[in-house]
Formats: sequence, structure tokens, C-alpha cells
Amino acid sequence: NFTVEPNPGAERILKPVLKEGKDLNVTINKPEADSLYQKLNDQLEQYVSFSTSRLDTVLSRFDSNNTNRIVATIAKPDDFPMFKSDLLSDIQQYGAFSNIRLSSVEGLFQQVQEKVVITVETEPDEQQAEDYRIETIRPDFLKLSLFHPDQYQKLKTEILSRIRQNPNFVTMSQTTLDELVDKSQQRSFFLLYIFLLFVSSLIIMKVQKAYLQSDRSKKMVYNLVTIGGIFIIIWLIPGLNLFSRIVSTVIYLTVLSLFTIEIGDTEKFRDNFRFLLMIFIYSGFWILYFQMFDSVLWYVKAYVDASSLNNFVNSALGSIGVNINWFFDVEHVTVINAGTIILLQLIVSNIVKNTKALPTMVVGIAMGTVGMAILAISTNIWVFIAGIIIFSVGEMTAHPKLISYVGLTAPKDRVATYMGYIFLYGVIGSSIGAILGANLYVHFVDKLNQPRVLWLIFSGIGVATIVGLLLYNRFTPTKSEE
Repeated sequence: NFTVEPNPGAERILKPVLKEGKDLNVTINKPEADSLYQKLNDQLEQYVSFSTSRLDTVLSRFDSNNTNRIVATIAKPDDFPMFKSDLLSDIQQYGAFSNIRLSSVEGLFQQVQEKVVITVETEPDEQQAEDYRIETIRPDFLKLSLFHPDQYQKLKTEILSRIRQNPNFVTMSQTTLDELVDKSQQRSFFLLYIFLLFVSSLIIMKVQKAYLQSDRSKKMVYNLVTIGGIFIIIWLIPGLNLFSRIVSTVIYLTVLSLFTIEIGDTEKFRDNFRFLLMIFIYSGFWILYFQMFDSVLWYVKAYVDASSLNNFVNSALGSIGVNINWFFDVEHVTVINAGTIILLQLIVSNIVKNTKALPTMVVGIAMGTVGMAILAISTNIWVFIAGIIIFSVGEMTAHPKLISYVGLTAPKDRVATYMGYIFLYGVIGSSIGAILGANLYVHFVDKLNQPRVLWLIFSGIGVATIVGLLLYNRFTPTKSEE
């Protein structure tokens, strides 16, 4: 909670940060002071990390030239009826809003709860006299067309002002508009990427025989031509960011291995396909796991009330003479996960050491799925911790058995190779999990305020992983099982 009380004669730039429960109250006397950032960070670092850009956003709300616009961020809209009177009192402290009524605040709240749509299309047209056009498709649906995208930075304030003239878009921020414009200028590379990968693979396999029969110098020419073609295609296509170009180049270079693959050995292809299929299915569980570093942490920060745990820990520490102000924070989520594994891994491993690998994997993934589903039950901190612990027990049950399963079923001449490629589950799980988790969180939590749906979707992924492994075991038996 930030309060600005301009007082140039005050000795302190800001008053000492006051912590009341889970709230931090900051009072700033000299918002224009050069050393404000450093002094504020010195006081806040024991509680939270705080960026200068975030502080700029806060201080801009108290700018004397900007008092006709207030931005209120509501983290828990479900609790609005409980704090709406306090919110009204805070708003009325600003002179321009001293006469605002509660009904107006309630009306604005209902307004921002309603779903609105704005599409941004970049349509470069030098012959178009207009720089941009805003069309009202419906009262809650606007279309912004940019005919001279290079002029956007100069015109973005004007564009935002015109968009806000629509009552349904009065709360739209400049940051949101900038992000939409950036996305409209990015090109989707996925289908082209897959098509080019497929074509380049076919070409390499077509010339593979000539490659294998050629001498070393000709092989070098084949490789250089392939690499050169890849670089020309990926690095000259407009609309890709640097990261996409680097990742695409690395993945494309792997097609060079097709020059040396023995196409005639179909049995080896079948073995490799079975192995990669199993890894791909198992990666579904790791989509859930990698939420521990993304969506779970965002959820904790926005929704989980840890006051009961904080009070319990501080009381327990106080009873033994340790008086510190401990509080639960997002980094403790991974501590719970790692701590559970450290404490229970030997016990769990001893219990499952004589059980069959794949059924044990299924049980472990089922426990992880249950742990994820528990997060949908309540925002209570104790329920949350129970869910993370159950998920962690499932993780330590399933994962060691995967390694055992691969070691037992892999062809004897390729055990080491399979053991190396087994970690593809992490590549697939983290790649899909990060993108999927972020997009689902934005849609169901940030926009729709339905975190329960998010965790049920991830639980569904866990169930799909279990079904996939059972079908895999039924229809693709390994030689060892046969």
C-alpha cells in the first residue's frame, strides 16, 4: 500500500516501511528524490523484490498532473463486496474524486468484469491516407488497423485516448495496447517451420545414398550446402525474433544426422519409434511438474492466503525464543517439493523396489494428478501444501521407475543411447508446459478469475498421460515383455 505525502521539508525521504500482517505500508515524503529507489529497496528487500519500473508505475499515479486518472488493481475480485467501502474511501482521498459514490465504483467494477475484445491488425499500405483506423464491431469489440506501423510510437498516446472513449475500454492500459501491437507484427512461423523441416528431411534422405558413397570432400560439400540452405531460410525470413532463429537453427541442424541413418534397418526404426512414443507420452506428467516454476508460483502470490501458516510458524519459533517475522513466499513452493523428496525418497524407493516398472509409473503419475487437482479445492495454505506434498510423492514414485523401465526394455546394444535420450521428457515437458501454463493462466486466472478450471485442466493432462501409458503398454509390447 503506497501513500505519497509531499513534504519537501521532511528529514526522511520516506517513512520506515510498516508491516501489518501480509500488508506493507509505504509512505513517501519526497517522491522526486534521486535516491528514493535505493532507499526504498533497502527497506523492502527483506520482504519483497521491487523493480524501478514498478515504482515508476506507482509514483505516476500520484503525479500532480495526473490526478484525474486513478488505476486500481484488484487482485481478488471475488472479495470485492468485503473491501469495496475501503476502496471507495481510498479513492475519495484524491480531490478530483472526493464526491464519487459507491454506486459508481460498483458500476466500474462490473464494467471491467465484462469480457471485451480488441483486435489489432498491421496492414502496411503506403497509399492509405490514414495512419490507423478504429472500427466498432460491437460495443464490446473494437478493431484497430495500423496502415503505417512505423508511426505507432508517435501515435500510440492518441490511439489509446480514442480507444478509451469507448466506455467498455476506459480501463485499457498503454502496456496492454503495446503488447497487442507487438503481437500483431510477429509472424507465425510454426507451419512454415514444420513444412521446411519435412522437406529438408526428404531431400537429405533422397541424396543419402550418394552421400554415403562419396569421398570426404564431397561429404563436406553436402554438409555445407545443407547448412547454408538452413541459414539462408531461417535468418532471412522477416518477422522472427533472435531467440526463434537460434532455436530453429539448432533443431534444423539435427537433420544432418539423417545422412548417416541406416534406412534399411526397419526393426531399429520400430524400436526407436516405440521408445520416443513412450517418452512423449510420459512428458505429459512433466508438463504438470514444470508448473511448479510458473503458474503455481503466480497462483500462490495472487490467491493463496498464508496468514495461518505464518502465525503458526512464528508462534512455534517464538516459543523457543526465536523472534523473527517469518512469512511464506513463492520460493517455499520448490522448497516443499525438494524437501519432500529428500525426506521420503529412500522410503518410497524401498516400498516400490520390487514392483513392476510401468504400473508403478502409472500409480505415481496418478498421485501427482491428484496433488494437482487438490489445488482446485481451496486457496487455503494447508490445502495447497497438501497438494504439493502429494504431487512430490507421485514424482518420486514415477520417475525412478521410468529409468528402470527403459533400462529393462531397451535393446541391449542401445541401452546407453536410450539412457541418454531419456531426458527428452524434460525438453518436451518444459517447452510445452511453459507456453501452455502461461497462456492458460492468463486466460482462466487473469481474465476469467477461475483458477480452479486451470488446475482441473492440468489434472486432465495427468489423466491423459496415464491412459496413454496404459494404451502404450497394451499395443506396443517390448521384446522383454514378449
